[in-house]
Amino acid sequence: MHFPVVINGLDYLHSSVSSLAGEPEGRALKYAVLHLQFAAETLFKARLELHDPALVWPNPAKFDARKHRLGEFYSVKPERVLERPA
Repeated sequence: MHFPVVINGLDYLHSSVSSLAGEPEGRALKYAVLHLQFAAETLFKARLELHDPALVWPNPAKFDARKHRLGEFYSVKPERVLERPA
C-alpha cells in the first residue's frame, strides 16, 4: 500500500474535523486531538521534504535516497521539525 504524505496528512486533518462535529465527548474528542497532532506533524514533514528530503531524516547528513524512496528510515522527531529550515 502507498499513502502519499500530503494525502495522509489531509486524511488525518479530515478525521480530526469530522470527529469534532456536534459536541464530541470521550473517544471522539480523544481521536480528534490525536489526529490533529498527526496531521500537523505529517504536513510539516511533507513541507520539509519538498524543500530537501534529507531534512526529514533525524540526521540529514546520513540521508540515503534509496532508503528514503522505500520508506526504510525513521523520520525526525516532531519537536525537531519546527527547528528545521524550510
